Amino acid sequence: MEEVNLIIKEKAKELARGALSEHELSENINNFVRDNIPYCLDEWNVKPIKVLKKGRGMCAGKALLAAEIHLAVGISTRFKVMKILGEGGLFDFAMRQLEECEYSYLSLGEKERLKEAILSLPPDRDHIILQVLLDGQWIDFDLARDTELDRGMRLLGIWRERKIVSEEGAFDSLDRWIEERMQRRTILKGRELFFQVMNQVIEEIRMKGNVALKAKAQTP
Repeated sequence: MEEVNLIIKEKAKELARGALSEHELSENINNFVRDNIPYCLDEWNVKPIKVLKKGRGMCAGKALLAAEIHLAVGISTRFKVMKILGEGGLFDFAMRQLEECEYSYLSLGEKERLKEAILSLPPDRDHIILQVLLDGQWIDFDLARDTELDRGMRLLGIWRERKIVSEEGAFDSLDRWIEERMQRRTILKGRELFFQVMNQVIEEIRMKGNVALKAKAQTP
C-alpha cells in the first residue's frame, strides 16, 4: 500500500509542476488521465494503480485514477454514475466490421460468438464520470475517451455524443457499485476474446485519428 501511495504521490507531484491554482492543477491531472491513459475495454474492478501502470483504462478505472491523484494534492472528488445509450457507438461499429468480413484471423465461429456477444449487450450502458470540487462547485469531467480516439471516431462517423438515459447519482466511493456491477456482467463466455477484438477495433480507430492529426500538422 505504501508503494502504491508513493507512486500516486509522485505522479501528483509531477503534474503539479507549474500549476498556479487548483483549477490548473486539476486540469493537468484530467488532461493526463484523459489523453496519456488511452481508453480501452477492461474489467470494472481494475485498481487505479494498475490503470496507471498499464497506461490504459476504461471509464471507471480512469475516473478512479484521476480521483486518487486529486486526493494526493488535496482536491476533493466524487463520481457520477449514469446510463448512456449505446446505439451507434463503438460496439455497433465493431459489428459492422465483423459483418464486412474484417479480422480474417478470426474463425467463423469466433466471429459469430463476438456478434452474439455484442447483440447481448443492453441498449443502455453504464458510464462513470469524475466530479471535482472547484470553488465550492462540483464540476463534471468525462475522462474516458482520449483525444486521438475521439478524433478517429469523428472521422469514421461513429456516434460520439453521450446520450444520457438516466443518472444514478453521485458516489463518494465506487467500491460497492463496482462490486455489484461485476455481478451483472452480460458477457462471460469468451470475455477475453471479446476484449481483445474490441481493443483492436479501438486501437485502429485511434490510429486513424493520429494519422489525420499528423497530416493536418504537415499541411502548409
